[in-house]
Amino acid sequence: MAKHKVNLGGTGSNDLRDSTRPNTVNMQESDLRALFDELDEQAAGSKRRDYVRWPFREESVLLRIRQGKDGGSEATLKVACRNLSCGGMSVVHNAYVHSGSKVTVALPLPQEEYEIVNGTVSRCTHVRGTIHEVGIKFDKPITARDFVEADPFSDCFSLENVDPQDLKGRVLYIDSSPMNQRLVQHYLRGTELRFRSATEKGEGLAMAEEGCDLILVDYDLEGSSGIEVIKAIRDALISTPIILVTSDTSSILRQQLKQVDANAFLKKPIDQSILLRAIAEFMMFGTSTGTMSSTLPKDHPNGSLVEAYVEEVRGFALRLEKAIEKDDAMAARSICLQIAGTAPSLGFGSLGQVAEDAAKILVSSMSIEESIKPIQGLIAACRRVKR
Repeated sequence: MAKHKVNLGGTGSNDLRDSTRPNTVNMQESDLRALFDELDEQAAGSKRRDYVRWPFREESVLLRIRQGKDGGSEATLKVACRNLSCGGMSVVHNAYVHSGSKVTVALPLPQEEYEIVNGTVSRCTHVRGTIHEVGIKFDKPITARDFVEADPFSDCFSLENVDPQDLKGRVLYIDSSPMNQRLVQHYLRGTELRFRSATEKGEGLAMAEEGCDLILVDYDLEGSSGIEVIKAIRDALISTPIILVTSDTSSILRQQLKQVDANAFLKKPIDQSILLRAIAEFMMFGTSTGTMSSTLPKDHPNGSLVEAYVEEVRGFALRLEKAIEKDDAMAARSICLQIAGTAPSLGFGSLGQVAEDAAKILVSSMSIEESIKPIQGLIAACRRVKR
């Protein structure tokens, strides 16, 4: 359990920052491990969770809290962290904390770096004695994988529950086995995904150049390896997210994968639920590093407008964030409709579809809270757009 110290600023007490106590419950690593093991055994998985909770056992995490919904006294605390997800975290503290209290936390990253994240206390549960478990909901989702070192072949995808009908876009699967292609296509039957397949490197590269939203590449291809295919795709300056699929999880391959420019890995036999979660990771909320480019031919008459539109779309992302902050569903709906009406004409069909879907949900609910997922997905998509 690494210790990360950083001053979060603000007013109020900072005494604990210099205290010899590792955290407010004054528990060392071994005692915390026993406590967290006990809590993990008692916990029952919720089918309603959006995000997977990963173990994130940190002995000391700096947290600034403003007690009460209206913002009362402030204090900076060193708390022990139990787990982390894209949507929030769980910590233990030596006192009750009111739900609705605002917090700022310094989340430790590798190499002693940290990221400042804001959130709100969503629950506080008594454990025993003075120990309370405090649930924190982040104001904006984070990329939890940036903070958690996971085995590349472990089930390390952030979304816990995925509705297949929420998956929309274009998927390319490069695999020499027609049966494997049929199996993956069968797994995707309940989605809105458009599925294409290729059997070898040249065919797969040509399809990737035509454009898609996600690429699955099998490691064992006839005439070449999946690693070679991925290199060819990246050499062609295609930044679409790639998932490498393989039944080989040996230590030798793990070493090779460190040099592979893939976004994630899946082991065979492929589990349908994990496949859907893997696809959702990169297509629902823009957690990938892939970008979205215009599909207009170079000589298209609208091509001269694309660069200016990209800048406009980035502005739309900021306006959508402000609409969320102000709880303004009408403003968000208006922005969604603007994007949906223009994006396809400039070669951003996928962006237009995301905007159209978000607009439909906003029209039916007229609620930011009930439409938050598609709005966040649209914001992420806007930021992936490039010339």
